[in-house]
Amino acid sequence: MEIKLKREITFDTTAYNELVPISKEIKECIEKDECCSSILKEIALIKNELDSMSKVILEGHIRNCLVRDIKLGLEEKVVDDFLYTINKMIK
Repeated sequence: MEIKLKREITFDTTAYNELVPISKEIKECIEKDECCSSILKEIALIKNELDSMSKVILEGHIRNCLVRDIKLGLEEKVVDDFLYTINKMIK
């Protein structure tokens, strides 16, 4: 299934739907006092899925929102918004 966000961003919800079961697995691993490496592997899976989704959403943001604001003459806002977003993503 695909979801189309208001700003013409489309991504496959399969990856999103996988996050809930993985997060439940992490909780269960912690509750069962399982090996730390198992927990870290599950966390890495979630991080990879979120990174993939972030890339798709960022591309849509650049192609739609930022381009629109540049056309409206809001270049300084675009640069500030873009730098803020990138800084949050790469922390």
